[in-house]
Amino acid sequence: MSILLIAGMLLTTAQAQPPSTQQELQAMLSQDNLPSIDGKDVVLLSQRLKLQQFYQHRNYNLAWQTNATGKDLSTQLLRAIDASADDGLDPSYPLYHKNLIQHLAQPQTAEERVLRDLLLSDAFLTLGEHLFHGMAFGTTADILHRAIPRETLNMPEILTIALQQGEVFEMLERLAPKYVGYQNLKSALRHYRDMASKGGWNEDPEAYLDLELVKKRLSITGEFNDELDSALALNHTLNTAPIDWSWDGTETNDETNNDTVMDGVTETSSEPEALIAAIKQFQRRQHIMVDGILGAQTRIDLAKSVQERIETIKLNLERWRWYGTLVDDNYIMVNIPDFSLKFVHDGQSLSMTVVVGQTKRQTPIMEARMSYLVYNPYWRIPKTILAEDILPKLKANKNYLNANQITLFSSVDNTESYPLDSTAINWHEISKKGMLRYTFRKEPGIKNPLGIIKFMFPNSEDIYIHDTSARYLFKSKSFLVSSGCIRAEKPMQLAYEILSREQPEITLQSIYKQIQTGALQVKHLKEKLPVYVTYQTAWADADGRLYLRKDVYGLDANLLKFMKKLESTYKINYGIFS
Repeated sequence: MSILLIAGMLLTTAQAQPPSTQQELQAMLSQDNLPSIDGKDVVLLSQRLKLQQFYQHRNYNLAWQTNATGKDLSTQLLRAIDASADDGLDPSYPLYHKNLIQHLAQPQTAEERVLRDLLLSDAFLTLGEHLFHGMAFGTTADILHRAIPRETLNMPEILTIALQQGEVFEMLERLAPKYVGYQNLKSALRHYRDMASKGGWNEDPEAYLDLELVKKRLSITGEFNDELDSALALNHTLNTAPIDWSWDGTETNDETNNDTVMDGVTETSSEPEALIAAIKQFQRRQHIMVDGILGAQTRIDLAKSVQERIETIKLNLERWRWYGTLVDDNYIMVNIPDFSLKFVHDGQSLSMTVVVGQTKRQTPIMEARMSYLVYNPYWRIPKTILAEDILPKLKANKNYLNANQITLFSSVDNTESYPLDSTAINWHEISKKGMLRYTFRKEPGIKNPLGIIKFMFPNSEDIYIHDTSARYLFKSKSFLVSSGCIRAEKPMQLAYEILSREQPEITLQSIYKQIQTGALQVKHLKEKLPVYVTYQTAWADADGRLYLRKDVYGLDANLLKFMKKLESTYKINYGIFS
């Protein structure tokens, strides 16, 4: 971020405060608890170490005085706290200290002036962290950064610059993601809050056996234009064929009959085609069977409350903030719940379906940089599969490796030059941990699970994108079956798009000829390509129209539980000022 690159700026020396004020400030920073106000205890400062750094550089002078431009800096901060609602944050969150700052608007004593100054600074630092990183960043709920180093953010320096320039509101505003997907989702949040303020919609699934109520419901979310009696245009192309998933990830399409409308509701000649088209548009946005039928799953989704949709939007905004600064062009983005991959380059995009990890072996959300491709790759079987799948098969059949073109090496044979005879090993005496003494290498060929190409973005999770020998999965819509890696529907096209951006002379035919040789070949990229593996159960288009996916891994549920626990913990400890 540009604001992090600002260097060499001198601290503005505030007008010297009375020694008692400086001493009071130092004393408060060294205490575990802040002074009581009106006889009530208040919450601990959440950014104590950064506050100490900030005020030490100021020689413990107060910071939140009206600056040389005459701007009211505390009013700017309160405005930014209120505006955080647009980012899915809660302005009443106790650690933003909004009510207490307002309570101390006219401090009467030196102690109150110092306390108010500390609370203003603490609120800025906390809100800034939440806008840039998210509230759950780096916690147990943040599965993105379990193995990725935390991106540093010098919030004390940012606060110093904001106060010097008199741009407290603007500086906090700049910290929130500018990525278009984040901004579109913010628009959707405003739309759905507006819907909530107007009463939302009927939350009884059986109510949507009444076609007039269906029209009213779809008019609220924009699929049906009641005035024109027609379906609204939908500016979105699905990456994957819509299907109806139950919550446990199994396929449950409504196919009990072939009527246009189900469960006692049938199409009549007077029923406009526009309503059927609107139902289909709704189904596309929910990623369920697109048939214009008011089946059980469609009615359940119609009835889900507007508040539930708002919570889903807020959770997805939170996860976007974990990624920090995302590039707007030249990247690959995988969305796990959508089973989709998109490669964006120079304003153009290639989209395809992907198969991701099953619920017991989930594909991790992550960010990395793709650095090379491999034609005709070996498959070195991951340790999880070795313990759970390969060992039982070897115990049942000592010839299993030979029959499946799997070569065995000692794990200390780094060059894989000395194959071992797997039939000479008593696998019944080998434990799951003992399997790690060996390297199991599946040879290239039609039975290789990696297919003919793999796309490598080195990471601690050992995750990559690859072709697959099980092409039938894309037709059967079985998208939650891998052991964690990502299987691409169109690997040849993806390889061509990636390589041709650096080498325009490359063609699909030339790639195919190289692969047909059967030789393992590594293709290094001159410029590493950002790869984002995301978990978007909600996103929006440029018009703020919302698209929703099932919480296939339960990550929404886990994050919501964490956020509610975090909020309630501080409210309990904040007394009258929550």
